[in-house]
Amino acid sequence: MDFDYRGKKYPARITMGAHLIYREQTGEDFTKAATRGAVGGIEVATLMWASVRAACRADGVEFTASFEEFCDHVTPDEV
Repeated sequence: MDFDYRGKKYPARITMGAHLIYREQTGEDFTKAATRGAVGGIEVATLMWASVRAACRADGVEFTASFEEFCDHVTPDEV
């Protein structure tokens, strides 16, 4: 799957790498948060950002946006 960010398409996949990035960013596993019902827009946006970062890293595509920068350009409708 591709994700359009700032007018460019980037690869995005939920992989173990994406889950690791999510955990490093939040201190919690996404699946544990989902099981507790504690998943809102910020958690989903974090997983989206982690999915893009991990897929780009795996595919050798440069993606340098921090989570804050990513959120500045993503609307709630895209989450």
